[in-house]
Amino acid sequence: MRGSCKGTINCWRNRMKAFVRFKHTIEDIYFARVEPDLNVFPLIGEHFCQRYQDQH
Repeated sequence: MRGSCKGTINCWRNRMKAFVRFKHTIEDIYFARVEPDLNVFPLIGEHFCQRYQDQH
């Protein structure tokens, strides 16, 4: 997921919300491997908590 955002925090935040996909493990854990150029995790955490509140 690198390239077109050109370093803007809002662009990376929106990109993570739109394109991050979670995988379900046999241990019943959902995870997504992402490597954004900027630390947007504090900005997107609440979004994913609300979106996937039925998953652990």
